[in-house]
Amino acid sequence: MLIRRTASPTWEESSIASQKLGLSENTLNSWRDCGYLESEKHWKYFFNGSRRAIMYNLEQCSLEITSWWGTDTLKNN
Repeated sequence: MLIRRTASPTWEESSIASQKLGLSENTLNSWRDCGYLESEKHWKYFFNGSRRAIMYNLEQCSLEITSWWGTDTLKNN
């Protein structure tokens, strides 16, 4: 799913980001762990009291994913 760019980045927790991007949380976590998604560009830690969450920048993730599997790739399958 292509996410539109906004003036300020949209950061969402992994459960919401995975739904909006059309991916599983496990896929996002795997791509983050192996370095496909970069810290502070595509994801960051968010601390709320004693709770730590991973937040994803929807626009940057969408752009990165589209660059991997652009429309040409989809048309050829």
